[in-house]
Amino acid sequence: MKKWHKSYTYAIITVAVIIAAFLLFWWLENRPFTFSGSDGISHRLETWTPASAVSGKAHSVEGKILYYKIDCFKSFLFLSSYEGPEKAGRSFQASDLKSADEIGAIAVLYYDRALAFTYTNGAGAYRNDCTVYILDPGTLEVLAKETVRGASPAATSSGGDRYGDAPTKAACRSAAERLVEGLNK
Repeated sequence: MKKWHKSYTYAIITVAVIIAAFLLFWWLENRPFTFSGSDGISHRLETWTPASAVSGKAHSVEGKILYYKIDCFKSFLFLSSYEGPEKAGRSFQASDLKSADEIGAIAVLYYDRALAFTYTNGAGAYRNDCTVYILDPGTLEVLAKETVRGASPAATSSGGDRYGDAPTKAACRSAAERLVEGLNK
């Protein structure tokens, strides 16, 4: 029987530290964000969907943007699976908001997939897009919207469906900020 070597212990500790760091990063990115009055707004947004959206008259926005994510994908670390709109995860995104009184607009970041094209073998080529809806916080009417397109999938497929990468969170938040700026001009 071989004797346990110190390098094995160091390797196990290193792997454990790396796993712990990934789990901590995942938790920090996905922990629930709350603020004073978040329960009431959360309750109102639970049933909001793009299909139920009503367009309102655009007006200027005074206050901060509350980011609310509706994600049709279930993700854990680097793995992702499509769940569809019926099972979409909903959550407030980290912000510097302290109370609901500070909200000037709600930016709903709606992550879903769109068929980009069909391969010659019949498989689908999908883009993972984020449609940004700017909502009036009082009425939840849509004041503005823009779709941030994800990356196109591979040009060829030798098997089944292929998917492009989703746009970054930063790109979707930038789109929301541009839309609010446009409302304020």
